[in-house]
Amino acid sequence: MKFFAFRQGDRRRLGYFDGSAPRDLSSALDAAGVVESEHDLLRNDFFRPQRITAFLKRFKRFAPKIDGEIVYLPPVLPNKVLAVGRNFAEHARELGNPVEEELLFFAKLTESISAHGAPIVVPRHLDRVDHEAELAIIISRDGKDIAPAKAFSHVAGYTCLVDVTAREEQGADKARKRPWTRSKSYDSFCPIGPVWVPMDDITNPQSLQIVCRVNGEVKQSGNTADWVHSIPKMISYISRHTTLRAGDVIATGTPPGVGPLKPGDAVEVEIDKIGILKNPVVWKEEPAPYDKQTALAELFPRIEAAIATSRDGGEAFERTIALIDTLQHCHWSGIYRVEPDGSLQLGPFRGKATEHVKIAPGKGICGRAIVNKESVLVDDVTKDPAYLACSIETRSEIVVPIFSAGMAVAEIDIDSDQPAAFDRRDREFFESVAKLLGDYLEKTHLPRMWDDR
Repeated sequence: MKFFAFRQGDRRRLGYFDGSAPRDLSSALDAAGVVESEHDLLRNDFFRPQRITAFLKRFKRFAPKIDGEIVYLPPVLPNKVLAVGRNFAEHARELGNPVEEELLFFAKLTESISAHGAPIVVPRHLDRVDHEAELAIIISRDGKDIAPAKAFSHVAGYTCLVDVTAREEQGADKARKRPWTRSKSYDSFCPIGPVWVPMDDITNPQSLQIVCRVNGEVKQSGNTADWVHSIPKMISYISRHTTLRAGDVIATGTPPGVGPLKPGDAVEVEIDKIGILKNPVVWKEEPAPYDKQTALAELFPRIEAAIATSRDGGEAFERTIALIDTLQHCHWSGIYRVEPDGSLQLGPFRGKATEHVKIAPGKGICGRAIVNKESVLVDDVTKDPAYLACSIETRSEIVVPIFSAGMAVAEIDIDSDQPAAFDRRDREFFESVAKLLGDYLEKTHLPRMWDDR
């Protein structure tokens, strides 16, 4: 029997193959009232032949066939992916490495995991990215310091995996005696699946043929009989150093023949008794150049609509600052109230209570400008915490009046490492927003979140 995970709408579902027909196992689990997590199902040996057969005898009628194309997800949700290096002697030699007597393993970050059919996305700064086809072990239950004789009791099953590697980065890190994490862990650099097969259905996992094809041409071919380290040794050794958890994945090493992948390629890993994992290779898309003026022009009507449909001043204020936060290089920072004596009082910071800080009138450019209802560039880093320091040169913030009567102001931060991020047209945009919000807020008095203080 083969198990897999798939997407249905925005939900993750479990499935299985009944012969060649895919069925929705999650529907049967729901009908049976099973509320265990995927990890707990593994821990409780749910997928062992005796248990799954008994379950399906009762509930198979609630597991409908899956129609249409299956959108596969990674078949398990590992807490970690650990990989054994140089476990095929010929592979170690082809890269000029010694065959290690002591087992070598490293980690691939979980963000690198992707599914059957999902693209392997190559960042444009990488010169060479290689395929490494591997058998992967899926752990069934938690364990630490596992004895070799007990190792298989912690195995749920097996699946296919591609250990995609940024080869030149790996070489540079090896030369500097650094870990390999970055070269192994780019997003999408660990395709896995599409299915996994329970341990009981593969009686001898150390006699499986592994084949890797790129664009249909065989690039790697090897057999797990040629491993340097056996499954019991891998599990026992790794568990001496870290606790293995249900769902964790151990990649067991790649046979010789590793080589480069380039965008436009399709890579396949086929393993006896499991199936074929296939993934296209693409360039990482570069973000479109940021057009600030287009962004401002598109944002203004959204702010206008948000204010017009708000229930009160507080909601109008919160919606406006949330939309301003979507702009690059600037975000809403805080709100100040102008007191009757002309001083400023700091209000809530992003809706959270803060101590009131009074800023005396006429102190620096900011104090004068706010009284005059003008937008200014300011820098609130000051040696004297009682005052808001202001500096035209730093170009780090803009203070926007939001009440036309000058009752309150909003502070918008401009990234200090973007000296060209603010200009006259930005000022006009913020002043237009300020007028919209100010006109609305004058009708509804102070923002609700200020009143709550």
